[in-house]
Amino acid sequence: EVHNTSSTDTIDLSGWTLSDDHGDTFTFPTYRLFPNGSVLVNTRAGANTPRVLFWGRSTPLWGTAGTIIKLTDSTGALQANYTVGSAPG
Repeated sequence: EVHNTSSTDTIDLSGWTLSDDHGDTFTFPTYRLFPNGSVLVNTRAGANTPRVLFWGRSTPLWGTAGTIIKLTDSTGALQANYTVGSAPG
């Protein structure tokens, strides 16, 4: 789940990516994340909704503890990272 921690700024996530060191990459479609908002990214197939986006993979991904997931913006700058199995923060 990706959270916008700003109480005032909307973030345009279009072209941002979630990726790991194995080359698995999800690219956000045209999507605006409103202040204090969040969006859940599922690896499975499904229909995107305002709160949930779907990658369309047939198998789960990122369930192994220790995997590092990186969130980068449309310019490639790292915005956040998360280690699977750690507390969100």
